[in-house]
Amino acid sequence: MLVSNIVLLFSVLCALVTMATSGIVELSKDEMAALETVTQGTNKFAISLYRALSRNQAGNVFVSPLSVQMVLALAYTGAKGSTADEVAKVLSLPDKLDNTYSGYNALIRILQDPVLKLANRMFVEKTAGVLETFQKNAEKYFLSPAESVDFMKDTENARVHINSWVEDQTNKKITNLLAPGILSCDTRLVLVNAIHFKANWSKQFQEKDTKEQPFHVSKTKSVPVQMMNIKKKFGFVHDKDLGAKILELEYEGGHFRMLVILPDEIDGLAKLEEKLEKVNLSDKIKYMQQPTVTVALPKFKMEETMDLNDILKSMGVETMFSQKANFSGISDVPLVVSKVVQKAFVEVNEKGTEAAAATGVFMIECCARVEPPPKSFIADHPFLFIIMFKNTTLFVGRMLEDPN
Repeated sequence: MLVSNIVLLFSVLCALVTMATSGIVELSKDEMAALETVTQGTNKFAISLYRALSRNQAGNVFVSPLSVQMVLALAYTGAKGSTADEVAKVLSLPDKLDNTYSGYNALIRILQDPVLKLANRMFVEKTAGVLETFQKNAEKYFLSPAESVDFMKDTENARVHINSWVEDQTNKKITNLLAPGILSCDTRLVLVNAIHFKANWSKQFQEKDTKEQPFHVSKTKSVPVQMMNIKKKFGFVHDKDLGAKILELEYEGGHFRMLVILPDEIDGLAKLEEKLEKVNLSDKIKYMQQPTVTVALPKFKMEETMDLNDILKSMGVETMFSQKANFSGISDVPLVVSKVVQKAFVEVNEKGTEAAAATGVFMIECCARVEPPPKSFIADHPFLFIIMFKNTTLFVGRMLEDPN
């Protein structure tokens, strides 16, 4: 029997929050250009991945596009031919490999922060190994060291060890990423990304103001949820083209934010999702004002486990799952991807969020004026939420029903 050599890619998302850089990262002009291309690709991939998931999955959705992108980009650097071309296209990677290296390295560097933990690691079958050039570049640019494990003779201990590493990186919010039986003696390489974020709102909700209120899952059905309430100045815009209101909730430090996108109609989420695929969200939020807003937002907690094989195939990444896969830049032995899995967690409450991402627009009044009537943002029906760091999308999700 011919034994195939298998690559397993795992991306771990833990938390729906946003992050801030605590210091200034010095980037060259070329690095800035590469980072800009990678950031644009990240946001484009985020919407495409979210749309693919929402079309194939009923109910709530929560995913970290950035986590998926990290492991796919790392695999891309060792891919050749159509395997590389498909990944490059779906991730909108820079034209040159060197720019992919520098762009992702710059992104990882600027994301380093006390409230955000981002880690990559390669787990390699000890009898196989990877090419020296790939290993050096993975560690240099993706900060992804290689660790030797025994998939062939001690598969279960290898699985337990990888899960333990993931738990350590995610404050134990992601457990059992690798389910029993997912590894085998044929496994040669597992690429893992783990991301964890936890931050407090800059303007916190008060627990005493949280009340049970209806959440309208459809025009004819509602369920009771714990609704947080606050009335303060927030970034806000009502976009008539989208048919939705956009609310910006900043986290402490001002570098991270959550965007909540609420369709005007109770059943308007599907139309909103279609429109978002065709617009640049950055163009919409740059018109935000800072009015007083009456906000009602549900407390929620979500956990997702996703097999992304079919999703990625539907997006155009197919060859890496087939016998035509070409990862000759990773190893001398032929490799094929058997599984791409993500497990995600997010919790939003009065204090803040545990997860990741945000961008903030700060506006000041130039003179005193009569205070206009407050705007309202009552998230009592299905909505989208996005966590961002500046203009980089870290997490994206939707709430269709009570996740609690």
